[in-house]
Amino acid sequence: QDLSGGSSDLRGGWRELQDRLEKRFELLRERVDALALGEARRDECLSALQAKLADEAEQVQGLRAEASKQQADLQQVAGEVIARAERFANDAVKVSEQACTAMEAHWEAFRARDAVLEALQSRVGALTDGLGMECKLRQEAVAQVAAE
Repeated sequence: QDLSGGSSDLRGGWRELQDRLEKRFELLRERVDALALGEARRDECLSALQAKLADEAEQVQGLRAEASKQQADLQQVAGEVIARAERFANDAVKVSEQACTAMEAHWEAFRARDAVLEALQSRVGALTDGLGMECKLRQEAVAQVAAE
């Protein structure tokens, strides 16, 4: 009897041990499943983040390309504006030089005309003096002839 009672205790203890082990195994399986689910969610989040980063990197590259193109366009326009400004400045210098040359020519013509006028006035003055003297001499001659 002792032996048979002991074996039933042993069976009961074994069953209890099996039940505890199954519960622990079940808890362990639940934890592993929870970890696997968490890992899967983390993988999904990481994949979504990587996709978003790749998308944003592509957008950044597009923006960089657009900015580079706009910078090149601005440099070209600035170059054209500078070239026009240089042409305008060169034209303005030429016009200024031409105006200066024309003013100098006008001034020289004015001075030449003034010199001619002065010479003419001098000649007219000398001619007037000569005619006045001639008139006086003739009057004296006429007075001498009349007195004789």
